[in-house]
Amino acid sequence: MLQNGEILGGMYQVIGEIGKGGSGIIYLGYHLRLQKQIVIKKIKDINVGQINTRIEADILKKLHHRYLPQVYDFLEMQDGIYTIIKRLVNPNVPMGFSALMAAVVFFGGMIMIMLGLIGEYVGRIYISMNNSPQYVIREKIHLGEEDR
Repeated sequence: MLQNGEILGGMYQVIGEIGKGGSGIIYLGYHLRLQKQIVIKKIKDINVGQINTRIEADILKKLHHRYLPQVYDFLEMQDGIYTIIKRLVNPNVPMGFSALMAAVVFFGGMIMIMLGLIGEYVGRIYISMNNSPQYVIREKIHLGEEDR
C-alpha cells in the first residue's frame, strides 16, 4: 500500500488513494517533472503471476482518443508493478455536473413526450369540433343504377 507523499521512480508523488478494483488499486498522484496530476495504478500482488501485467499499458499506448487515458509510464519495481496514466477528470468541472446533466436530459425528454401527447389530444379535439368531413368523394365508379 502506497503512503501519501511517497515518490515512485523519482518523479511520481502519491497524493492519495482513489479506489480499488479487481486487478489493482488506483491512486491520485502528481508528476513532478510535468507538474500535473496523474493516476497511478498498482497491480495487486495476488494478480502479478496470474495475468499479463503489461497488457493494459500496451493496449492503451496504441490507442489514441480524447476519451481514453494516455499511458505515461510503466514501472516494475521491487514493491510492485505500477502503470502511470493521464488523469481524465477535469478539475475545473464542479462535482455533480454529470448527474445534473443526466437529470436535465431526462426531464427534457419527459417534457417532449408530454408535449407530443398534448399535441395529439388538441389535434383530435380540433378534428372532432370541426364539422367538415374528414375526406371528400370526388366520383363514384363501377356502381349499379341504384347506387347513383
